[in-house]
Amino acid sequence: MPTFSLLEEPWIPVRRLDGEAVELSWREVYRQAADLADVEVESPLTYSALMRLLVVGLYAALRDEVTQANRAAWWATGWPQPAVEAYFDQWAERFDLFDEAAPFFQDPGFEFKQPSTPAGLAPELASGNNRVLFDHRVDGDAPPVRAAAAARWLLTHQLFSLGGGNGPISPRYGKHPNLRTAPAALGVTVFVQGETLGQTLLLNLAPRRTQAEPLGQPIWECAFPAPRKHTVSGLLGRLTWPNRTVRLVTDATSTDAVVTGIYTAQCTDWPVTSPVGDPYFAWRLTTKGEPIPLRVTTGRALWRDSSALFGISGQDAARAEGAKPQRPWVLAQAGVLYDLLDRAGRAPEAEWTLVAVGMASDQSKIELWRHEELPVPTRLLLGDEGAGALAVIDDAVQQAERVFDALRTATRALAAELVKPGSTAPGADDKADPKQVGSRVAAWNIDAAYWGQLDAPFRALLAGLDKAETALTAWRAVLERAADDAYAQASALAGLDPRALRAVTLGRQAVTRSWRFRPKKPKKGSS
Repeated sequence: MPTFSLLEEPWIPVRRLDGEAVELSWREVYRQAADLADVEVESPLTYSALMRLLVVGLYAALRDEVTQANRAAWWATGWPQPAVEAYFDQWAERFDLFDEAAPFFQDPGFEFKQPSTPAGLAPELASGNNRVLFDHRVDGDAPPVRAAAAARWLLTHQLFSLGGGNGPISPRYGKHPNLRTAPAALGVTVFVQGETLGQTLLLNLAPRRTQAEPLGQPIWECAFPAPRKHTVSGLLGRLTWPNRTVRLVTDATSTDAVVTGIYTAQCTDWPVTSPVGDPYFAWRLTTKGEPIPLRVTTGRALWRDSSALFGISGQDAARAEGAKPQRPWVLAQAGVLYDLLDRAGRAPEAEWTLVAVGMASDQSKIELWRHEELPVPTRLLLGDEGAGALAVIDDAVQQAERVFDALRTATRALAAELVKPGSTAPGADDKADPKQVGSRVAAWNIDAAYWGQLDAPFRALLAGLDKAETALTAWRAVLERAADDAYAQASALAGLDPRALRAVTLGRQAVTRSWRFRPKKPKKGSS
């Protein structure tokens, strides 16, 4: 029977500070964290899963020692590694991927008549109903998977599996629940990144909201639950929720650590409708002022949702009077840590980075995933200065949205002139068909032409917050150029005949030259 200890065998891909890419064991990542730059994997979901796991491992070992004061002390000295080593020594038998009694994150007695391909664990691979977006192999092509890759896929499968599909019947449990989405997959995950992986793990080792909040147990400290039998066990149980009943299949007669198949089905439904309490989620407000997780939207860059990523009031609070935006807990606690370091004269010289990871899905299929990084200017982390910086960012994003609204108004006016009947007969209907207008505007793809120019300038805006007025002036100029370019692109596609040229002129007159809406004309007889 093969063995594969996640504590001792290399399986976590990382990048050293000198750029070298290597795989390390779980223990070695902690031991060498000060010399590592980051976790280095292609899949954003696997990146998020590994980061969550590494933080939970530290939390499980250090427990009540995770306080703001200790984090500030560990920033210089590192966390107490002997305590981490002792914890993993205590639970070492629970970290073997192929252990017969307690395989890591798996149900040891679970099976079906026939196993599925290992590719079913990895969202980026083509298997079953998965779209062939990232990989073009089919189930019959799937070779055995080495244990290191299977461990990463297993973790990603547990934390980011999607709902959709009826529950199968297994010999051990009978009818399983229908497939449900894992709680970590319900929104955008936010991490704060430092100069080293050690700093990054400390930044995301966010203290609980109150000491009364139970820590609970991570999944490896518990017997793997039967379907429908698991309950939330504090913060650590929440972050290692067993969404699927899984078992990896290997060749019991071989010592080669490879996975040849899998058994998987729904385990226990997440017991709440929203992952409330997840410290790594960004939140937006509903019109009723209720927080819901930010989601990735196709065709929309995550920086456009800076109100949720940074905790800005923005339009959400305007729609829900009196509602307060929620800054991601991990970012709020990073601000507290920065303040402690600053007061001690040890403020970091390099700015931190906000890493946002998420996916857009449709009917159990991943449409796209995102891994975006934004600088976190020091000003954002400091009391009143932070509030002022957030207001500048909010203003910048709202300006961009308003200019785009004006651009859309102009292009719709252009399209309407092109497609309307144009009859001058008395009583004839010369109104444009709205469907034809929408189809023409969609074909011009002004969204990509406009928003595609703003990513780098927005990062420059964040870097220039110390001179807010200058930064906003430059930003406004960028918006106007982007709108001009997008309208010019649509105009070029409209054609060169006299009607098209007239339509281009009339469309542009729908808004001002600086891409602001023209004031409405007062009605006759009004004062």
